[in-house]
Amino acid sequence: MRKSLFYLALIAALFAASCKKDHNQGVQKNQSAKKYAVNFSVNGNFTQSITGNAVIHGRNLAILPSEAAIFYYYVYDTAGNLVHKIIQTPATATNFGNIQDSLANGTYSIIFAAGPAGLRTSVYDNGDDAYLSYAVLTYDHTNSEGDEIDTAWKDAFFKKLSLTVSSGSVTQSVTLSRIVSKVEVDILDALPATAKTFEVTYTQDRGQFSFATAQATQPYVFTSTTKIPAADLNKTGFSVSNIIGNTAALMTVTIKCYDASSNVIAQRAISNVSCQANKATVLSGNLFSTNSSFQMSLDTTFNPTPIVVHY
Repeated sequence: MRKSLFYLALIAALFAASCKKDHNQGVQKNQSAKKYAVNFSVNGNFTQSITGNAVIHGRNLAILPSEAAIFYYYVYDTAGNLVHKIIQTPATATNFGNIQDSLANGTYSIIFAAGPAGLRTSVYDNGDDAYLSYAVLTYDHTNSEGDEIDTAWKDAFFKKLSLTVSSGSVTQSVTLSRIVSKVEVDILDALPATAKTFEVTYTQDRGQFSFATAQATQPYVFTSTTKIPAADLNKTGFSVSNIIGNTAALMTVTIKCYDASSNVIAQRAISNVSCQANKATVLSGNLFSTNSSFQMSLDTTFNPTPIVVHY
């Protein structure tokens, strides 16, 4: 948990609250001005525009669910204050992914975001999304005691654009881009009969994605634990995968296998692992044999031939 960040955010929120009167006055003035129609639609079918597959090692890797469960639309003024927002779900929006809005003359930062259920825009539920500089995309949340809970990434799509409204309506199509990556770990040798649990640790994942900078932020250590089905024991081809928010910094990925008594029976650390947004990185190799080297395959173009980097 990143408790220190909670106190920083609390201080920031108190400071923002002290300026709330001025911020609100600015919004009210803008709302009283003449407004013009502003319409946005996601290019093509919304579901199709946020679905992508990569083919690596002859297999089709479905990176994300086929449909988004929540869609965010935010409008900020030039000072970074929230003008208004619209939140859609397939159940509440008859035209999911399409926005009909009205804005006064001026220049605005427009934010679009979408993903499965659980995608949030304010981890502390304290109104951070009212200010462009504080708003984030994340799957983290706080519990009933106010502690932040680190939550693994699911899908996430994002688009930020600058829009100038000047005495006329605006109609524009937008395409959201995937901001996360996928890492798949393939074990090429057979799992021993004593294998019980498989663990993958990422030293440099990112817990949040900033609206203002359009960059992943808040480094933390992410560990994924998978129980090994009995049917996979003594067989080759065991594989696990995770959605990763870090698409900027190199990571070390540590792979461990435990027996029923929580003893480590095999492990391997892979350095300098890179991830790219909307791409799949595959780490494959032997974990239990004497030749335990791994290789990283990075699909940079979504074609069947990966670039292979040997370690």
